[in-house]
Amino acid sequence: MLYLTPASAGALSLGELEVQSRLNAPLQAIIPLSANAAELADLEVGLGTEAAFQRAGIEHDELLYSLRFAVVKHGDVAHILLTSTNVIREPLLEFVISLRWANGGMLREVAVFLSP
Repeated sequence: MLYLTPASAGALSLGELEVQSRLNAPLQAIIPLSANAAELADLEVGLGTEAAFQRAGIEHDELLYSLRFAVVKHGDVAHILLTSTNVIREPLLEFVISLRWANGGMLREVAVFLSP
């Protein structure tokens, strides 16, 4: 996995991805977030750059442009909602996620396994 070290200690971290969809359907998954209020306030989440994909050795497939990332907060609990506008027909989807906030940033490789 690729990581950029955040500037502040005890900073944002990601939990394990939980897939909520199946193969041959649009993707829906969540990634739990552990972050303080300041980090969540200006958190930007998206697909990593092509350079980040190259460093990770992951092919940058056009299907990845259909991915959507949203930070969802429910009280003290937050997660990234990951969806796609297209149907996912491959059982393995790999990509790099980019997270940026005022005092730091992080890149993380993500592998999504979809069951039929």
